[in-house]
Amino acid sequence: MFLFTLNLCGALQADDVPVSEIFLKRHSGKSFDPSRNVPMEHVMALVEAARWTPSSHNDQPWNFIICERSLTPEAYQKVFGSLKAETQQKWAVNAPLLIVVVSRSKDLYKGNFNPWHAYDTGAAAMSLSLQAADLNLMTHQIGGFNKQMIVEEFHLPEDCQPQTIIVVGYESADADVYPRERRPKEANFFLGQWGVGLNDTPASD
Repeated sequence: MFLFTLNLCGALQADDVPVSEIFLKRHSGKSFDPSRNVPMEHVMALVEAARWTPSSHNDQPWNFIICERSLTPEAYQKVFGSLKAETQQKWAVNAPLLIVVVSRSKDLYKGNFNPWHAYDTGAAAMSLSLQAADLNLMTHQIGGFNKQMIVEEFHLPEDCQPQTIIVVGYESADADVYPRERRPKEANFFLGQWGVGLNDTPASD
């Protein structure tokens, strides 16, 4: 099974299909410019984009803890400390903004378990990431952080679960450019029945 690549200037290397430029522009780099902070008006735009994400029953089961390096240094260090020192901290240290994405598992209406809380919260995180790309910001989401540390440091309620940390900032001008890889469409997208790739022709009866 082959992979097709998508380079960062927006040119599809295979299966060339026109899509919005924002999907090509967004990428999860690691080279952040340590000299540039994210303006507060941009932070608010990220918040607004996440805020308007659709959710089941409009429950909006997400909370975002915004930790800006100069505005909330103690909170920033708490989040930074939850990252892996030998890998994640080495590149995240240059980013001015760390955002903890939390999902609430109980709905606001009856207090029942919401089976879509993580799904909806992930959609909100993606909305924020796309808005960041539109503002020429780079985001990198991290899942392998110390979740228990976040729960304890920020005193999260019992029904709230940290899902990801979004590292936000401007990409360095001298950042290395790597090809982006995706599996072919037929590996993940089926037509009419399981296993029939979108590029395949369904067998006739």
